[in-house]
Formats: sequence, structure tokens, C-alpha cells
Amino acid sequence: TYRGELNLNSSAITWSSAMPRLRYLTNNGSISALNSVFFGGSRTTPFYTSNFTESYEAFVNRGLVTTEGSLIWAKHFENTGQFTTGLGFGSISLQATNAVLSNGVFFAVNGGVTVSAGNLVITNHVLQVGRVLTLAATPPSSSSSTT
Repeated sequence: TYRGELNLNSSAITWSSAMPRLRYLTNNGSISALNSVFFGGSRTTPFYTSNFTESYEAFVNRGLVTTEGSLIWAKHFENTGQFTTGLGFGSISLQATNAVLSNGVFFAVNGGVTVSAGNLVITNHVLQVGRVLTLAATPPSSSSSTT
């Protein structure tokens, strides 16, 4: 059962501009947008002294996210819910320091899915892709000692 909805019913609304100070996002409900969404910090004046982009500290999705494409940039990302792109060619792209995809879904039936993370765990997670699937994980650094 979803707990609330956030519907961006106009393609003129851009997520990052509408949420200029958002750093932590937990979705237990439903988020929908008529356009592609950059889930990351687009920091602009007057809220900041200069314009720059930065990752969210954390994005936890336990609900439903429906967009025409999603670009997710977070230090910590968890998905036990569902990301769905529209019927266009939208893709889902995740860039995270730590990512856990477990018992959830990424549906990009006409687009691609890219997951890039420093630490990546995928268990029982559906990745339905209409184009290209790219998975990239940076192996943990190993410290070797010699004696």
C-alpha cells in the first residue's frame, strides 16, 4: 500500500528546480512526472550563492516512481520499489556511491538501464530493458601488506 502521492501534472515543472534544497528523499508512496526527472541536487541562486549540481545524500524508494526517464544521482541509493518509464524511449540511469537493489523493479520497456556504483548489490530485482543494460561496479580497494 502506497502512502501518499506526488504528481507533477505539468511538463513545465522540473523536479530539481521544484526541490532546490532536497538532499534526502524517501519515497513510500508514488511519485509521477510527465517528463524526465533528474533526481539530484541542482543548486541555483537565490538558494545558493552559485549554480552547481550535486548528488543527494540518500534516496530510498519503497514505492512507485513513474517518469519519462530518470537520472538518479545519490551517495546512497536503495530500491525495493518500482521505477517505470513511460511508453517513449526514456531510460533509467543510476549513479551512486552505494546502491542496493533488492526485491524491486526497474522497467524501461523502450529504453535502457544504466547502474553505476562504487558498491553495488543486486538481489531479486527485475531489470526489464528495451535497449541497453549497463552495470558497472567499482571493486573495493584491497589493501595488501607485505612483510
